[in-house]
Amino acid sequence: MANFHSHPKILCLVLAAGHSSRFGSADKRFAKLSNGMGILECTLANIQASGLHYKCIIKHEELDQPEFQGLRQHCLGIHNAELGMGHTLSSAINQLKDQHPAFIICLGDMPFIQPSSYQAMACALAQTPRSAVIPFLKGCDAGFDAAGHPIGIKNDFIDAFSKLSGDKGGRKLLSARPELVEFIALTDEGIYSDI
Repeated sequence: MANFHSHPKILCLVLAAGHSSRFGSADKRFAKLSNGMGILECTLANIQASGLHYKCIIKHEELDQPEFQGLRQHCLGIHNAELGMGHTLSSAINQLKDQHPAFIICLGDMPFIQPSSYQAMACALAQTPRSAVIPFLKGCDAGFDAAGHPIGIKNDFIDAFSKLSGDKGGRKLLSARPELVEFIALTDEGIYSDI
């Protein structure tokens, strides 16, 4: 696999601090897939295989839990994560934006995205003059209706995302400035498959 240490400033933010309330009382992040890996474990393994650097964003109080001990160096604990995805994302970006002026925002419950897709996102984000990169499945029409995950942001969107709050993600910010967004075609159906 290609190594993206030539783009060390691009950091994958893996959002894994949610409540998973639709999944019942079990913790979705550790539910086993057919390959025997946990959902979050598989997501992180694919990002790691891409050669990109990453931070797994979890609740601050989870940092000392046994499930995260092996990942401790790759985890960032967020206070008051129960306030929602917008709060969690802005908190992470504000803590990391001085060292990382570009982010690929990933969801912890999307374990089927291939390492090559993360690589393609990093390349596109590094090369585009625009401030965001969004994937869509090749064969579909490019645009927000076919948008998948992860998304890449830099420049103008770093400041905008750092001001998010509550449970609102960044989709509305991106769609409000389409001239700053580049859509890239991928052949990976995993960009649409969450658990």
